[in-house]
Amino acid sequence: MIISEKNKKDFLTKISIFFATGFYVGYIKYAPGTFGTLVTFIFYFFVKDLETLEFLFFFLILILFSLFFIKKASESFEEIDSGKIVLDEILAFLPLIFIFDDSIVSFFLLFILFRFFDIVKPYPIQIIDLRMKNSVGVILDDFVASAYTLILILIIKFFYG
Repeated sequence: MIISEKNKKDFLTKISIFFATGFYVGYIKYAPGTFGTLVTFIFYFFVKDLETLEFLFFFLILILFSLFFIKKASESFEEIDSGKIVLDEILAFLPLIFIFDDSIVSFFLLFILFRFFDIVKPYPIQIIDLRMKNSVGVILDDFVASAYTLILILIIKFFYG
């Protein structure tokens, strides 16, 4: 059986949308980014027992695939940073929950802080969001939100144990 070029493109687009929308969670009408962030816990159960280097290798591969998936999904949605795309939240939140202990309190605090920074978009997140209109920009603003979350958590841990 010969697969036509059009069918290959359709298949790649469908796969890209599936992953970029966090298994279609991005289609939820209200707060898709918040629900997308929650999808991260599915990934966490697959990586929680990895050694740090194994996680970093897996995460690097995930980023590379994600750049492609986000680009293809953006082309399909005809919008660079569509609200339906939640893979960026998943990518940015996964290292946070991998680094810290797996207590409900830690997860809750990480989740609230990450969503706060991702929604409010303090400097330079808003600039990245407005000016970098490509797959890297879609991911980068969430990584900065993740970095802000990490810094604040470390400050909290320093002062309150």
